[in-house]
Order: sequence, then structure tokens, then C-alpha cells
Amino acid sequence: MRKIVRRFLLIAIAAAMGLVGVACSPLGSTGPMSGPYAKSIWGPDVSNYQHPFGAAINWYSVRAQGARFAFVKESEGNFYVNPYASADIRGARAAGLYVAPYHFARPRLPISTAASDARLFASQIGNVRVAGYLPPVLDIETNGGLSAANVTAWTRTFMTTLQTAIGRPPMIYSGSWFWRGYMGNPAGFSQWNVWIADYEPANTGPTLFGDFKYSTFWQYSDTAKVSGIADAVDSSWFHGSLTQLSQLAYVPTTATAQTPARALDSLTQQASPGSTSHSGNPTGSKMAQSPATVGATR
Repeated sequence: MRKIVRRFLLIAIAAAMGLVGVACSPLGSTGPMSGPYAKSIWGPDVSNYQHPFGAAINWYSVRAQGARFAFVKESEGNFYVNPYASADIRGARAAGLYVAPYHFARPRLPISTAASDARLFASQIGNVRVAGYLPPVLDIETNGGLSAANVTAWTRTFMTTLQTAIGRPPMIYSGSWFWRGYMGNPAGFSQWNVWIADYEPANTGPTLFGDFKYSTFWQYSDTAKVSGIADAVDSSWFHGSLTQLSQLAYVPTTATAQTPARALDSLTQQASPGSTSHSGNPTGSKMAQSPATVGATR
């Protein structure tokens, strides 16, 4: 995603709002692993910026380093579609990663543009109620010059419209600096999973906002170096176990099914060499999606 939440910007905004020194919110009811947040299941998110001069991403190399998931930019506003999105989604899934497409929001008036943008995004990504797909994401990090109330209404309209269109709950991506600083810290969005950008190295977990009690993903860096990706890339932790990640990606994990690691690898006929397995106990993730598998692949 765009290089947001730079340290100097976050500190400046936090100071202006009197938020410096506010601790990260607690996990919720399921408790920690070895620390406030687990740091064992990770993955990158990519856009056209990770394809300098048309360079391809070697998703098998990414998977071989232990990545379990990837977020791929699909579109922006109502005017841009990432030309690498389809190839990256296919490549990541072929390499055995769970994948989620994301849409970079361009809020504007009238509020109804949120609904039209959501339906357009849904048409671009196709059927996402299939094994291997994580919830599609609304990336909200710019206000388009709108008031806090209008940005909030726009965001809610997009999320509810997208959920109806794709038949499953989508996910929100944002940062405390934006949600608090530009949206007025609205509540009423915790029915959806949240992916939080927070690059403060001293933090043991992302700073929460609104009425979110925990995050599902934490984007902790925008300067990660990953073999197989030509440019620096954002990297995130998943705040849950591999079983929870599989359930979130519509991969069955019943006692009679394959183990989570094998279920993940079965997305490809050729397992990546040198891959690592991760396991852990539940953390503070919100796992709302059904593991049912419906429909055909994209």
C-alpha cells in the first residue's frame, strides 16, 4: 500500500491530538501467545510498485521464506485497475498462499459513489467465496477533502454494499492516525475484521481505534525485503493461529480434514522448497467467516 503512517507523521499528529503515550489496546478475551501479539504468521501486500520496469514477483520464493498470505491491490477509486493484480493473485495462490484483493478508497460526494465503487470492485474480483481467498479489503487512508461525518458515511456505505455484493464480510484497512485524526474515531465498524497499519518499532501491537477490541492483521513495516519481490514491500502479521487463518480463507480444518499446513500447501500441486510451518494458540483475532467452500475459482 502507499507509504502511510511514517514515524514522524504519526508522532506529529499524535502530539497534536494529545495521544502520545497512549498504550496499545488489549487483545480481547482469547489471550496472548508468547507476548501481546503473535509474530509467527506473516505475509506481504503488493501493488504495481512491486513491479518496477515490469518485473514479475516470484511467489514461490516468497512462500519459501515462510509467507502464508498476501494482499494484492486490485483497484483505486473508479478509475484505476492494477494491471498486475490478476497475475499476482494467480501466482500467489499457485504458490500456496492465501490471498486477499484490496481496493484503495477515494471518498467523494455524493455518498452513493461508495456504493458504485464497491459494486465495481466486487465485479473486478469475482467470486471470493472459495478456498484460498481471505476477505477482500477496503483501504481507507485518505479523506478526499470530505468531512469526518461524510468519510464515515462513505466508508460504511462501501462496506455494507460490498458485503452484499460478495456474500461475505469484507475487511477494513486503516491506521489510528487516519481513523482518529481525520474520521473523528467513529465506532460501529467492529462487525468487520480490521487490518491496522502501525510502524512504530517500540509497539508490541498496533494502536487500535474506534470500537475495535483487537486486530486481525497488523501491517508493521513498509520497508521489508522479501526474496522474489524486486522492491521494498509492506509486511504484516496475522493475529491468530494457522487454523484460524485457514478458516478465514474458507479452507476446511475439521478433525477429519488435512492438517492446516497441508491444507494450505494443497492449493498448489508443487509445494515450495524450504517452506516453514507455523503454529500457535489463539490470540485476539476476530474470526467471523464460515469455512464453507462455495463456487468456482476466479
